Amino acid sequence: MNESQAVHEWTDEHKKYWLGLAATVGASEVQARFAYGLATGMSQTAAAKFAGYQGQPRTAGYAAARSNKVSTLLTLGENDGWSAPDHFVSEEEKAKLISVLMRSGDPQVRLKAIELADRRRQRELEEKRAEEEKFGDPLKTLQRIADGFPLLAAVIAKRDGWAKGKVTIPARAKEAALADIREMISALDEIETEGEANGRSFATS
Repeated sequence: MNESQAVHEWTDEHKKYWLGLAATVGASEVQARFAYGLATGMSQTAAAKFAGYQGQPRTAGYAAARSNKVSTLLTLGENDGWSAPDHFVSEEEKAKLISVLMRSGDPQVRLKAIELADRRRQRELEEKRAEEEKFGDPLKTLQRIADGFPLLAAVIAKRDGWAKGKVTIPARAKEAALADIREMISALDEIETEGEANGRSFATS
């Protein structure tokens, strides 16, 4: 969709939708038009021109895109499938904004925020499920490693941190691993002793 097409699609239906959102969050018509512009793929500069901001469109667009009211409009718009590629808001910022909106005194705002939060949680679950289907459950994979290669599993768990306390190493495998460690230490001691006897020193650390 190019910018001229987006402008021509500022229909009565779109006006009703975006001005309705603006009324619920206390935003102006100019902010609503600007949010609509971003949500239809306009750049910040083009959206500022379309909305009717005064002054330099580039400067006005940059400032408007970072206003709380516009961010609120765009976040609520996501609930109904709108997306603004030129609006840079992190997922963490969106989550905080949704949390604030869920405590709004306006029932309509609270309802939209709750719906958006539910959709975000559903999307996260679907993404996690898809990742598990593609790569498998990492904990289950690590547990399988621990069953046969406990030392490797222990190193991975300690390095990454997320698996600490969540993987069980079988007693027999643990004893076998400890026996291997003791054997390796003994072998290193023997090598060092032989090296010193021959006038050489091997570092063991």
